[in-house]
Amino acid sequence: AAFDVMPVITIYPTSGAISEMLTIHGTGFGFKSDVAVYFKYDEVAYAKTDDYGNFTVSFNVPNLILCTYDVQAEDGDENKDKAGFTIVAGASLDKSTGHVGIGLTVSGTGFIAGEMVAIKYDNIAVATAAANSNGAFEATFQVPVSQHGDHTVTVSDGVNTKELTFTMESSPLGTAGAVKNAEHYLDGTFAVLN
Repeated sequence: AAFDVMPVITIYPTSGAISEMLTIHGTGFGFKSDVAVYFKYDEVAYAKTDDYGNFTVSFNVPNLILCTYDVQAEDGDENKDKAGFTIVAGASLDKSTGHVGIGLTVSGTGFIAGEMVAIKYDNIAVATAAANSNGAFEATFQVPVSQHGDHTVTVSDGVNTKELTFTMESSPLGTAGAVKNAEHYLDGTFAVLN
């Protein structure tokens, strides 16, 4: 009886934003073969299999519209497999920690082109920005008075919503400097003493 080894790829994660890292694991491909990886129709990565036909390769998600795309790997002997990957809206903060009053920049991709993106710190509206023709935006706001610990920055265009975490430092000015003469309150705020 014959037994065929079939090439298989798995991708992680199965969805993500533009520029995020996507990793592909392949098994059952040719012995020490060159493998080309395609996202939609474009070659985006290259790998070489080991003695057992396995490979791992990572690359950044290309700049395409929000949709589900085929990711395919193929070696020189036409062993191939594909899996689906969905591009979704994504957002990030330029700092993960800081203090009251620090400038915090939030940027995003994959939002609805031309739509206004609302940005909230916890439940406080702090900024808005218009997504450009590619669905990207960037906005900067000053972190409002809040207790030390984790806070949620919400970004939404009404359809796509992302939540990010910003951690308020316990020292008044964090890494930017120390306030020597200050009175600290239980709610995390402080007053500078002359």
